[in-house]
Amino acid sequence: MAVKCHPDRNLNDPNSTAKFQAVQYAYSILSNPRLRSIYDSYGEQGLKAYESYVNFAEGSSGDSGGTLLPLAPAQLFSALCGAVGLLVALFTALCVDILLKANGTTDAALSLLLIPLWILDVIALLAVYIFIFSTARKGSPNQGAVMVMVSLIFFIAFQVLVVVRVDGAAPTLPWVAVFGPLYGTEALSFARSLARCRPSVHEADKAASKAHPSYAWHVLLTMGWSLARVATVVLIPLKMDEIIGLDWSLVFTPLYSYILIYFVFACRQLQAPVHNEREQMVVMGHRMCALFTLLATVLLVLATLTLNGTIGTWLVFFMPAFVLAGCFCCCCFCVVCCVSMMPKSGPVDVPPGDGMDSPRPAPSPPASTSPPTPPHEDAPLLPSSFKRGPDRV
Repeated sequence: MAVKCHPDRNLNDPNSTAKFQAVQYAYSILSNPRLRSIYDSYGEQGLKAYESYVNFAEGSSGDSGGTLLPLAPAQLFSALCGAVGLLVALFTALCVDILLKANGTTDAALSLLLIPLWILDVIALLAVYIFIFSTARKGSPNQGAVMVMVSLIFFIAFQVLVVVRVDGAAPTLPWVAVFGPLYGTEALSFARSLARCRPSVHEADKAASKAHPSYAWHVLLTMGWSLARVATVVLIPLKMDEIIGLDWSLVFTPLYSYILIYFVFACRQLQAPVHNEREQMVVMGHRMCALFTLLATVLLVLATLTLNGTIGTWLVFFMPAFVLAGCFCCCCFCVVCCVSMMPKSGPVDVPPGDGMDSPRPAPSPPASTSPPTPPHEDAPLLPSSFKRGPDRV
């Protein structure tokens, strides 16, 4: 009995089409030496991360028609660690300079000691500007990024006024005027907090897991944080100008009050039952926020004791920053060494490819034969349900 094949029936079947596309994808990976090497070394997840990076590099080339040079995963991770390490090094140098100036160990001008801060300001401005420019090309600029840019400009103006006051260019300039740019920043932040307290905005943020579950707690924490910052920024220059004679612990009372309210809220949220993975992620976020709030509380207590004269040196205040910087450097070096020691893929028996610039085109579906099957050692690239069998009749 003769058996007649119907290739159209296989091609029109959605399951067969999906399977054939999966085989085409696997063949394109196996026929490209670079992608095959990445898959052998880092698996399918590493391959997906590399493809995402390549797509980002191609999309970042703009209208010039070029493409950013793709890096291997190990090189990409090393570059990321190097960039973050540079920021940590600048921050650590800034802490050392401020420590020396605060303790009276050096008489250098504050404008020179703040060079690491100037570099960080330039990096932050460039990063925010690039983000605003990229979003503006897609439509309208991101409003949040624009607010961050304005806040950075106000903060840089505050730094300049501090340098002018401390270095003696304007020794009679009151601290209330020096803190003037920060008043503008806090005014913008207060306006944004008021906008976020609208019920409609709260419901939208709650649906996206960006707001607190209770509207009352949302208003209390949002407006409480803004009011605590405004009150502190107003009290600090009044204390420094000796207009008020409050103790530094009373000056920081608004911040202590907000921290107490937040810890009460965090304890309530951590005790709430978890029903799904999304709620589990929210709980993890609250734990991280509580940890950072605890660290900020310790720093605030140390600053209060040092300003009141209970502690005679600022080294205790900056010690947590030095410890965290040292831990980051150790972890970064260890991870980079481990990545560099990972086994590299050896020679593979694949058709000669022409690299990432000209990938081999995928084969067209045959009329009466089965789709091409890659080598057996790369089976994880294929769907688990795919099995070769006789042609349909």
